[in-house]
Amino acid sequence: MTAAPALALPGSRVLLGWWRELAELAPRRLWFAHLLLHRVEACVEVEETPLHPVSSALLPLLAAPRAAEELARELHLDLALLSWLLGRLHAAHLVEPAGAAWQLTAAGRESLQRGAGTGRPRRCVFWFADHSPPIYLPLRQPPAQPLTPPADWAFDPAHLEACVQQPGFPRDVRRVLPPDGQDPGRVILDRAEQLWLALVETAAGVRGFGVRPDNWQMQREPEVLALDSAAPLAALGGEPTAEAWRQAWQAWCQPRGVPLSEIEACKLEPEGHLLRVAAPPRLIERLRSGRSEALRGEAWLLAGGERVRAAAQLDLHEAR
Repeated sequence: MTAAPALALPGSRVLLGWWRELAELAPRRLWFAHLLLHRVEACVEVEETPLHPVSSALLPLLAAPRAAEELARELHLDLALLSWLLGRLHAAHLVEPAGAAWQLTAAGRESLQRGAGTGRPRRCVFWFADHSPPIYLPLRQPPAQPLTPPADWAFDPAHLEACVQQPGFPRDVRRVLPPDGQDPGRVILDRAEQLWLALVETAAGVRGFGVRPDNWQMQREPEVLALDSAAPLAALGGEPTAEAWRQAWQAWCQPRGVPLSEIEACKLEPEGHLLRVAAPPRLIERLRSGRSEALRGEAWLLAGGERVRAAAQLDLHEAR
């Protein structure tokens, strides 16, 4: 995990605006994220459309070279139809001509052994949040910006290989193809990027939307991220500790002239998107005199890790 640029944070009014804009999704919790990303471009083998049953039946018959005419007689197939089927297998790189006969390619033999559909090499892009270890994120068209990589920036391809067949990873990816000195298309590239997100938890999981860091405007289209749970966010600091909430509360109070003794007298209890604050009467009266937005339910703060911070709406009431 590398050192990161200083994290600029959206203010209370921005968080309130996001919450109101996302109201139609029946939000439960809200996060702000400034992620450092490994944009990993690699050559993988992807599963294409499964073979037609008749085409699949031809593969074991071509374990040894066979002439099309011989196969047509054996299978009682019209030669034109068989030629068309062989042409489909040839286009899928599963068979190849061998003189006047046809035979399996290396990919065809592997497909026959695995009993699967066709597999083709394809260069794909995968995003990992910079962490130790990196965390795979199924981002879609993220409005990420290039970042000058820190001196210790590195990505081990083993992290990509470990993701294959894991929940949330593209299901059509069979395997990562290893680098090949004879094929420049096999080179694995890792570019440093950064991305700002507003993340909201709904009944269906977590949804993420791009944010412009210059004005904090949230971009609803396209939806950049969809997760089944908030577990990846928790790993990146999105589940603040009690001490983190207290520090965030103190940081909110200090510019408003609240004495430290009154801040420390408060009892904090996070609950969903709320941070319930049981405050002494003096603090409540101080905020009331200053016409604080906190007493109107319009004050928000952030707490958590460096990359992902949970947002909470202040819910103040007088301690009993």
